[in-house]
Amino acid sequence: MRRFNIASIPGRIITAIIAVACLAGSYYAMTTGLGKLTEARQLERLPETPVGALTTGPYVIAGEITDQLGTLETPYSKTEAVYYRYKLEEEYRDSDGDLRIRTLDSGARGRNFLLRDQTGPVTVAAGGNPDAAEWILDRTYRQQTGRRIYSEWALVPGHTARVIGQYSSESTSLNFAGLEDFSLPAMVSRNTLAADSGERFFDAAIRISIATGLLALGIALILPLVRIHRFWVYVLVMTFAVSGTLSVLGINKLRQEWSAIANLYEARYQKIDETSARSLVLADVAALQQLIRQSTSGWLDRWMFRSVVQNRLPVPELDEQTASIARSIVASQPVGRYQHAWTSRGLAVASIIAALLLLWLSIRTVKFKRLIEAVPTSSTRGLSFGLSELKAMVDVDDEHPPLRDPLKNEKCVAFDYKVEEKRGSGKNEKWRVIEHREERAPFWLEDSEGKVLVQPDGAKIEYPQYHSGRQALHRSIPRYLRERLLPGLCRPGSRSAGPAHHPEGRSLTLPDQR
Repeated sequence: MRRFNIASIPGRIITAIIAVACLAGSYYAMTTGLGKLTEARQLERLPETPVGALTTGPYVIAGEITDQLGTLETPYSKTEAVYYRYKLEEEYRDSDGDLRIRTLDSGARGRNFLLRDQTGPVTVAAGGNPDAAEWILDRTYRQQTGRRIYSEWALVPGHTARVIGQYSSESTSLNFAGLEDFSLPAMVSRNTLAADSGERFFDAAIRISIATGLLALGIALILPLVRIHRFWVYVLVMTFAVSGTLSVLGINKLRQEWSAIANLYEARYQKIDETSARSLVLADVAALQQLIRQSTSGWLDRWMFRSVVQNRLPVPELDEQTASIARSIVASQPVGRYQHAWTSRGLAVASIIAALLLLWLSIRTVKFKRLIEAVPTSSTRGLSFGLSELKAMVDVDDEHPPLRDPLKNEKCVAFDYKVEEKRGSGKNEKWRVIEHREERAPFWLEDSEGKVLVQPDGAKIEYPQYHSGRQALHRSIPRYLRERLLPGLCRPGSRSAGPAHHPEGRSLTLPDQR
């Protein structure tokens, strides 16, 4: 494939498009990552509310699944369930003989079901749109018959589950609409609340890290386009861009998060006197108020709590029995833990090593660029000892004859020839190199004042001539890729740089840049 030239107009356009895509991807990854972080923090603040204390608004409840509203039959194991997800997969070997798995069929179905705890039952309205919630279930069935694999994830009567949803006092049911206003995920899970919040912490860390990397890449691509090549400028812009982006987006998200939890608390507090189960509702509100206060960790959280939430948390008056219930709710609240600790440490170490390597490569590249800019262009007569740059015509003679390229047998002084064949199938179909030849011969660079011999071995050659073709349209026929450096009329403005030998020897040896 022809080398990409960022200095050309098409190269600058493509680079600008890639830079904009990186910045857009960075913004998306950053906002979704902060969203996952907000959801994890909100899950730590919400107590598991007894079913008997439900009034109106978003809740986290836990209990046993019952079959009183009916069940569905799973397609493979024929198990009675209130929700299931299934997948049919098939093992196959690709054209390279590697064993792979593809999905033949998948889907999910659910229906309304009853969840019961010690204080009573509640209907979970999952039948209308089960895809509106995130279902975190273990695989309950797997069987392989021949090359086909049958899998199911089912929520069956008797299972204990945790549901995050919006309770409506009019329909006396829990649904999955409107939770985004409170920065909460719609969820049905068989995991602990700590595990679910920890998964979101890990997801948030991955997304924010990817966003930071894309932001750095976008800035690195934009600065050369606006002709800024100073390394210290890049470092300053990068520092301010990352810190500024995280600060602005993070503070806005934090303000939304605290405002949402304050709105949720006010809505529950206003319903205290409108319910018959006043003692349970009071205990739930008191537990929520205590968990909100406990979640203020760090100066930024404390500042946001004082400015947004503190005056909106009236403390309900509790008798001894209600206070005891509130304390038990708070005590049973699991502490979110960061999932995949060892995976995170491994990724962190790998990222640090990659960052140091890329930093070293970037500094090396900048130094080489400055070296090229610092070396003046000489004429053949003006060459001296040391590093030189020469702009002249490529020429050959009987003493240093040209090469013949293997594709069309035409004259050249250097060529890079590849034969590729398409292998694999579907998404795995790729071009594979089956033959590769690269040759170069000494040649003359000649200008109006004389000529000098160039020894190109070890040099990186930017080929001006590129050709790609196939002898047929059938996919099994190889394609041929050829790059050439021609003598004579090929490139009147050729540039060569390298340490010049003594002028009497009249030769230029190119340094190894591979």
